[in-house]
Parts: sequence; structure tokens; C-alpha cells
Amino acid sequence: MDAMAAMTRCLALLIVTLGAVGPAAACVDEYWAVFTDARRPDAPLDAFARGRLGVLLPSYATAYLVVAYRHLSGHPLAEEEARAAVGLWQRRLASTPMPNPSDVVRPWMDARATVAGRSDNYIELERQAAWGQWHWNCLADAFVRAAETLRSRAAMFGADSAGVHAWVDAQDTVFANCGGGLLLPPAPEPDLQSMLAADRAYQIAAANFYGGAFDEAAARFRAIANDRASPWWEEAPYLVARALVRVTDRGNGAPVVVA
Repeated sequence: MDAMAAMTRCLALLIVTLGAVGPAAACVDEYWAVFTDARRPDAPLDAFARGRLGVLLPSYATAYLVVAYRHLSGHPLAEEEARAAVGLWQRRLASTPMPNPSDVVRPWMDARATVAGRSDNYIELERQAAWGQWHWNCLADAFVRAAETLRSRAAMFGADSAGVHAWVDAQDTVFANCGGGLLLPPAPEPDLQSMLAADRAYQIAAANFYGGAFDEAAARFRAIANDRASPWWEEAPYLVARALVRVTDRGNGAPVVVA
């Protein structure tokens, strides 16, 4: 038997054998790369702040290691401390996309639901930049702070009061700017309580900020910083700085710097 005949016989035997066995399912191993950031824990950061530490790395930034130490030493963060820690981290990671938008807006939606007749509304967090890219415009601490303020005002004036309903309407307008455009809340109503009127001034400044009118936002935040009767006067200088950082050079199309 020559070599060709022998090869043909072996091939035929193999085919018969496989046919007897019947069809076999293919077995495929899939591989993918998993990357770990050596500088900070994985999202969501609020879970880390509340004690879900995962695998700690000594290369984490000190702001994360301090929180981990608190939990591991039996002194976990209080709820207010956890929110403050997350706010700090988000401000430092202002240019980092947040992986789950629904988690970002949830504190605000939960607080908003405490006002009669308010259900979830969609909020777009990203805004298109002038040069065709997208950046995260509204960050997690904005929604946490809005939720805290709403609960405070509802406790003071009543969740069903006209002033609180107007407050929510104005804040909805503020967050409508997160995804683009420029929408401004109305000026304070003449009979609005003084604290809610001060809130409205802050909301109008914030709407200008998220809407990209940074010069106007900076001017309004300066005015708030000079008004010691406003509950926002102490943090207004920081917001002036943020407005000045988020600058677009309209002459050459330079990108917005996210702060």
C-alpha cells in the first residue's frame, strides 16, 4: 500500500469514528483583561466609604487609606462623614467618568420623591464640548448636596409648601443643563421666604455654571460670597474658582477644563 492509499484509509476511518460518536459541542475558552487602578478603589466609591473595602492596595491615595483604616479599626464613618468623603473624592476625580449614572442621580431622585407628585425624571450627565468630545458636567456631589438641601428646606417649610415645590422646579431646571443648553430658573417670587430666595440666587448661578455661561456664573457666585445673609456665602468663593477654571477659549476652540 502506497503512502497516499494509507492516508486515505486513515482519513476514512477517522470520519467513521467521529460519526459514530455523534456531534460534539465546541468548547471555547474566553479571556479578557481586567485592570485594577492602583491609586483608588473601584466604583462605586460610596460603597467603599461605607465599609465595602474589597482588596486594599498600599498604593491607594491617602484619602482612601484613611477611610479604610477607620473601618478596619472599628470606627466606621458616620453617614455624614461618608457623604463628605465621597464628595471630596468626586471633586478630586472631577474629570473621571462615573460608571453608573443612575447611582449618581439616585440621592437627588430619592429626596425629590418626598415632595408630593414628584417622580423620577431623566438627567443627562454628559455635555458635548466645543471640539466634539464629551465630558461629565454634573458630578455626584452636586446631587448629594441638592438632596440634603431639599430635605432641610422641606423640614423647615413643609414638603407640600409652594416654596418647596418652587425650589424643586428650580433645581430641576439647574440639572436640565447637565446635558447641554442653557436653561435658567426664574427670579425669586416676590413673596418667597428669604432663605428660599437666597437658594434661588444660588440655583441661578449654578444653572449658568452647568450651562456653560462661566463668566455670568462667576459674577453671580461673587455676589453670593459678598452676601453674609446667604447660606451659600462660605462656599461661593470656591465656586467662583471652579467657574473660572471651566473656561472655553472661543477664539481658538480650546477645550473646556473640567473642574
